[in-house]
Amino acid sequence: PSRESQARMAPSFRKPAPKVSPQKNNSVILFAAGGAATLALLLIAWLVLVVQVSEILQHVWSRLFGRHLVAPALSPTRTLEGVAGGVASAGVLGAVLSWLTPFAALQAAGVAIVCAIMGSFGSVAWLAVKRDRGVRDYGTLVEGHGGLLDRIDAICFAAPVFYHVTRQLFDLY
Repeated sequence: PSRESQARMAPSFRKPAPKVSPQKNNSVILFAAGGAATLALLLIAWLVLVVQVSEILQHVWSRLFGRHLVAPALSPTRTLEGVAGGVASAGVLGAVLSWLTPFAALQAAGVAIVCAIMGSFGSVAWLAVKRDRGVRDYGTLVEGHGGLLDRIDAICFAAPVFYHVTRQLFDLY
């Protein structure tokens, strides 16, 4: 048999390339132009942007409308209203930025909401670790923002969930 027929008969252990339907949005064009590496970079950029903006907006919503503290022993400024406002805002932002992803707008909003919720858990978890260790900030690299780990604490929890959501629900990667 020829080499081609042998290749067709041999079992393949590689996962097939993700199927992206062209009706979803403009990211399909970017995906086709740059391949899987471009899609991965766009998804990472989308995740970081959505989670970081959610964290900022949670603080803003807490300042504007906050009444009920989420974890008074850990943070005197994080409120339930702020978390709800930040998560809702992340959903809107995720839908607006859905053109960066292979998701439809409602799918992107849902994924953004899940990532924002996990990001909130990440921030509170790292706050608990800091309070337990008696540390105010995790460094001075980002002056006035508590250090680099304080900037990415939400991403530490949101990124693994985002990976599994995109892998299991959307069959990407």
